[in-house]
Amino acid sequence: MKNTRCTDFCVPKNSSIKQLLKTMRVTIFLLFFCVFSTIAGTVNSQNARVSIHKTNVPLEEILNEIEHQTDYLFMYSNNIDVKERTSIRVSEKPVSEVLKKLLGNKIAYEMEGMHIILSDKRENQTAIAQQANKIQVKGNVTDMAGEPVIGASILEKGTTNGIVTDFNGDFSLNVNPGAVLVVSYIGYSAQEVKVIPGKVLKIKIKEDAELLDEVVVVGYGTQKKVNLTGAVETVDADVIENRPIRSATDALQGTVSGLTVTSGTGKPGEFASFKIRGNTSVNSAGALVIIDGMPGDINTVNPQDIETISVLKDAASAAIYGARAAEGVVLVTTKKGTSEKVKVEYTGNFSFNTPTRLPESNTGLDHALLSNVAFTNAGLAVPFSQKAIDAIKDPNTIAIPNGKEWTYTSDMDWIDLMMDHSFQQTHNLTISKASDRLKYLFSIGWLDQNGMFSEYGPDNYDRINLRSNISVELIKDKLSLDSRISYSRGVNLYHAAEGSEGRWRRAYSQSTYRGSIYFRV
Repeated sequence: MKNTRCTDFCVPKNSSIKQLLKTMRVTIFLLFFCVFSTIAGTVNSQNARVSIHKTNVPLEEILNEIEHQTDYLFMYSNNIDVKERTSIRVSEKPVSEVLKKLLGNKIAYEMEGMHIILSDKRENQTAIAQQANKIQVKGNVTDMAGEPVIGASILEKGTTNGIVTDFNGDFSLNVNPGAVLVVSYIGYSAQEVKVIPGKVLKIKIKEDAELLDEVVVVGYGTQKKVNLTGAVETVDADVIENRPIRSATDALQGTVSGLTVTSGTGKPGEFASFKIRGNTSVNSAGALVIIDGMPGDINTVNPQDIETISVLKDAASAAIYGARAAEGVVLVTTKKGTSEKVKVEYTGNFSFNTPTRLPESNTGLDHALLSNVAFTNAGLAVPFSQKAIDAIKDPNTIAIPNGKEWTYTSDMDWIDLMMDHSFQQTHNLTISKASDRLKYLFSIGWLDQNGMFSEYGPDNYDRINLRSNISVELIKDKLSLDSRISYSRGVNLYHAAEGSEGRWRRAYSQSTYRGSIYFRV
């Protein structure tokens, strides 16, 4: 085989190596071309000259003119007064010289590549002076057993100046003279320590007993947080009561990490759903919901009756509930009497719901013509006759007969007409009391939710909730009776002849255009 001689090695003719070398030469050439072009562009921008003739105009206008004549981009904070009026007359002067003349002694500038950063000289001088007056404080953070606390937060009180301890519990921080340090760590009580110049601080923090003694519902009983190893999050009644919600699922939205709440379609009686850690299988059944120790539907519970909601997110819950808890467990605990006197509470909520997203409507004429084209292309009979199209064009014609149906031909925006707003109200009444031997709570709740089409026919969801929680100590410290009875009834009202979709819902499903809609009479 004939070879071609090279300086260092031989390459066969028409080989793949020869092609590779050509590709490498082209690549290296393009790389150097791009690098030198970038450098040249930067040098040209730094040597850029501008000509500006402005009299009594805002500073912002002059900065915009510099940006327009060069590739620079100005960056500044809100404390720079760019509305202040000024004047300047320069011709073919470097940008740096123009800025010195324009900004004077009030505003400092710094050129970083293609950016020019403006700052207040007085604030810079104040910050430098404050930094010069600061003192360095060092210290060590340990627990009550003398073990170093890694990652403890050290914060100068009243400021955002802070640091965390290292692997040995040590820290070093520059603070103002007479400052107070706030030392905190998860599970420990926060502690404030006054800085003593020249002294190394030895700080001991102790566990927060109140936090560790907090009771959490797990499975069929309760457990203290100090003994809890599973992934559990709890939502208290305070969070639920302060929200204008219609179901308990809405109360979980944004309160529990790892829990995804998906909103429904907005139809009356259709509530949101939730998933813990997402879908685990194609036939996912969702999380197991336990209400006062019994499986149930969380959306049938009156949100005002809930005391706590505990979400068990890890596999440890399967030890109690088995395979049904593979997707997590939600434990709902309802309220009991807490006041020694008879306590009567009433809460009411009135709200209006409006749609968040609405499609834009096409005109009735465009819809009819395009529909005929589509049906013709598919080899089908056109849905709109020439008579119907002529009626649509005639503003004096409202409808024409079409066999047993009517074709309404007026140019009506059905979406705007029907999707206006809906009304919703909730009312809750609770009577409770707690004594040495008897605790009780009776409640009644009513949810009245109208749909978007309630003005044109039945489109409503009504729910009644009744609850009776009674705890009686029959024999002191020996025998007690705990009774929890609940009743929930929800009624969906729709047009009797049209079923759950309803006549007006069927109209809305056809109303992606304006006008030309079928109705059976």
